[in-house]
Amino acid sequence: MGNIAIQDAQKLYTNKLVAVLSDRVEAPMTLQSLFTPTQSWTKNITTQTERVAELIAKDVVRGTTGNSNVFGLSTEKLFTPPMYDEYFDVTQLDGYDQLYADPSALISDIVFGRFLQQSAEKLMLCQDKIERAYENQCASVLKNGIVTLNDGSTIDFKRKSASIVDLGSGNYWTNGSNNTSTADPNKALEAAALFLRTVGKSNAATYNVIMGSQVYAAYISNPAVLKRGAIFNWNMDRLTPALRKSSGFTDHGPVSAGSYNFNLISYPQYFDQYVNGSLVQGNEYLDPKSIYIVPEQTKMVLAYAAVPQLLSTGTAAPVASKFVFTNYPDLELMTHKFHVKSAGVAIPVAVDQIYTAKVIA
Repeated sequence: MGNIAIQDAQKLYTNKLVAVLSDRVEAPMTLQSLFTPTQSWTKNITTQTERVAELIAKDVVRGTTGNSNVFGLSTEKLFTPPMYDEYFDVTQLDGYDQLYADPSALISDIVFGRFLQQSAEKLMLCQDKIERAYENQCASVLKNGIVTLNDGSTIDFKRKSASIVDLGSGNYWTNGSNNTSTADPNKALEAAALFLRTVGKSNAATYNVIMGSQVYAAYISNPAVLKRGAIFNWNMDRLTPALRKSSGFTDHGPVSAGSYNFNLISYPQYFDQYVNGSLVQGNEYLDPKSIYIVPEQTKMVLAYAAVPQLLSTGTAAPVASKFVFTNYPDLELMTHKFHVKSAGVAIPVAVDQIYTAKVIA
């Protein structure tokens, strides 16, 4: 065991704290893994999309005028992503007074290490809150294409109504405890893939089917599925690397329907939030009775804009990073705050390549 001079400990503290955070093994969330991260040096994010038709060329008689092509204008959208800023007061932690009280004192490296770990854990908790907010954004894009912000405003990506369907009575995958449904879930999967191919212009042959918490039980008990027999071959290697490395989902294996293949995945994950001052637990990210189908390789992004960072000179500069960590002492209030900041938005660039269906009554 050794001792560290307070002056040295204070200098080491922030650097080592950031190092502890950077060495943290993050647990990527499933829905975020479907989105490609991008970073910007500005506070605004711009996306450009164009809905095009797959027209076939018409032959012409030699020597005559060719066929004129007129292209529709692309749709450019400018977003100012929501800002997340979570912080805690480090002066409330054990060891802060020992680190900053007496400039001439020595501090045990054990005490220093414990204080460093406590601080890192609190910052990780703040970071996890923001991660859950992004996961919820991704869920909103999959559900209806509308991201609702805390102030009640919305970012609407204008998904087609035909991409958000309710299969309705007679086509639900389950009917009663013994499941006497006459619907064939695999036909519904095939119809979804057909929409994604013809309307969404996806060239994928394999699609990910993300199931709400109640859907998989309805699927495997469905008479049409049971009649078809054993069809699953669980193999994580078949999943794309981003999805394979994420956590919180259950891989149920592949199934084929029509000319397409589908990876069946369930995602029974929850978050807590305060509503009117009361803690509400067990909120599901996804509707437990719906499925969400996207191509195996998606065209969706999680775009992170710049956030102001407090520098030693007191000036602000843009930072291109998912998370920005800042800290500053407030001598008037006698606090020392550590912040985790982020400004990002989930964007379905190929907005028609998402299909949502309610499959349980």
